[in-house]
Amino acid sequence: MKWKPYLKYKDSGVEWLGEVPGHWHVETIKQAVRFTGGGTPSKDVAAYWTGDIPWVSPKDMKVERINDAEDHITDAALRASAASIVPIGAVLVVVRSGILRHTIPVAIAETPVALNQDMKALTVRSVELEPWFLLRWIQGLQSELITHWKKQGATVESLEHEYIANTLLPVPTRPEQLQILKFLDRETAKIDFLIAKQERLIELLQEKRQALIGHAVTKGLNPDAPMKSSGVEWLGDVPAHWEVTRLRRIADGGLINGLFKTRDSYGQGAPLVNVFDVYQSDFQIQPETLDRVHVTSAEMEKYNVLVGDLVFVRSSLKLEGIGVSAFIKEVLEPTVFECHLVRLRPRRELVVPRFLSLYLSSMSVRHRLVASAQTTTMTTIGQEGIACLEVLLPPEQEQVQLVDYLSLETRKYDEIVAKAQRSIELMCERRTALISAAVTGKIDVREPSHA
Repeated sequence: MKWKPYLKYKDSGVEWLGEVPGHWHVETIKQAVRFTGGGTPSKDVAAYWTGDIPWVSPKDMKVERINDAEDHITDAALRASAASIVPIGAVLVVVRSGILRHTIPVAIAETPVALNQDMKALTVRSVELEPWFLLRWIQGLQSELITHWKKQGATVESLEHEYIANTLLPVPTRPEQLQILKFLDRETAKIDFLIAKQERLIELLQEKRQALIGHAVTKGLNPDAPMKSSGVEWLGDVPAHWEVTRLRRIADGGLINGLFKTRDSYGQGAPLVNVFDVYQSDFQIQPETLDRVHVTSAEMEKYNVLVGDLVFVRSSLKLEGIGVSAFIKEVLEPTVFECHLVRLRPRRELVVPRFLSLYLSSMSVRHRLVASAQTTTMTTIGQEGIACLEVLLPPEQEQVQLVDYLSLETRKYDEIVAKAQRSIELMCERRTALISAAVTGKIDVREPSHA
């Protein structure tokens, strides 16, 4: 179906926005909303983090409706920090995060929440503006808003408060907003359904991929090979000619915790592998996407990563994040790794690095590492927990064969996943374009009786 434009338009006063319907009024965002910032209670006071007040940070902003958060704080934590309670109906926006390179996460608070310092709440002042209309407006114009709201010279991607506050917002009448929102709810639901089907396909493919890797690196490729007890309950029987050893035995120079740097050291310098890079890596670090940090020559010598190294997440706010590892396949320039990671440099006379990375990425190994973690305010696994991990070692030639086999077989899954991801990207682009056209008045989606 093709939607018609409005009959009359006027200049919005914003070059990148162009014309808007003639009967819409235009006001600045600061005229329409009240801004509330956030803060982080001290991590050193464990009691602050045992409350029931949802404390929203960028990691919670994966949905449009916020009913809870991963972290919770107490009333005492509120009083001791810059955080405050944000009311139901507030529009929550991420204003400082690496994700702002390509999108502005935005959501509606459906329960009272507190925010961390990387968030802002926009509470609508007037009944004439629907919070959901403001949310859809930000969603539909993300590309333009990222360009015009971005803080220049910031070491971490940030949005400038004054730029947001002074942005002109074209607002239709409230009944018309409700008509637009009704239309968008209906049309985006159709697209979201198709996106969810593709996401489920990707989940199933990744599960099969993981199962393939897990079986190959613990049972081998020959179903008729003689088996023996590994002596390790979680490993069970393994090929009789494979060796069972400990991770510390195949680590050249031991395990090394990463580099700690304060935030003012970031922005320029050497590439830095951090926890986020490991989580996003699909077990293989992409050097082009790394942040940068100032380092001394002594720090570079101690904390460098080389091709074939592996890095583990040793501390995380999330239990399921512990033990996630990534393989350093390529180093474009001298690179370091941060303090929440542990580096392992495989002894190549004992193990093929890529085989070891595949073994460590298997779910049974991940579960073993998670089981040895300790939880306080941060979930942590010590070097000893990693060093004592049981490792299976086939003969070197068999390790190479396993790597070649899994490279070929996993590529088939990866190609299907890539197609599904591209399909999702196209549907997301269509979703954004549709929202943009509706909330800026490029199309008239009102029902005939209201047009």
